[in-house]
Amino acid sequence: LLKGGNAIDASIASMFCLGVTNPQSSGIGGGFIMTLYNRLAFLCSCLDTGMRQKHMASRSMERCIVIDARETAPAKAHRDMFVKDEFGSKYGFRAIATPGEISGYWLAFRKYGSGNVSWYDLVKPSIDLCRDGIPVSEYLAYVLSVKEKHFRTLPSMQ
Repeated sequence: LLKGGNAIDASIASMFCLGVTNPQSSGIGGGFIMTLYNRLAFLCSCLDTGMRQKHMASRSMERCIVIDARETAPAKAHRDMFVKDEFGSKYGFRAIATPGEISGYWLAFRKYGSGNVSWYDLVKPSIDLCRDGIPVSEYLAYVLSVKEKHFRTLPSMQ
């Protein structure tokens, strides 16, 4: 905001930082739903990260905008893919969806960002956190200890 950014720019920068400091609950490997509200406008719309626009008005008339950047199943996913694999939906490479987080950030930045700050300006604080390191919270330490056996025993996690 100090560089002339708006609430969208600030939220994107904050979400990147949350992904670094709270990785068990948030981050670029996942997705999100963002609701934007303009009290001066009239209509609502929904945008998804596939760039399919489901709205009834031009940007200048939108009162509320929802960006759906949730994860999606891989193209070859099917309803029976885990029938003979008891743990496949929880652990390993097939348990991972295609992340929507970064494409959602990018969509929000392009369409609703201030235009006064660069993408790099939004990501740089998170890069610095990664380079400098962060204190591990008690909860993150707990989550890592609970999941440690999976990291050590599942071939796809090594």
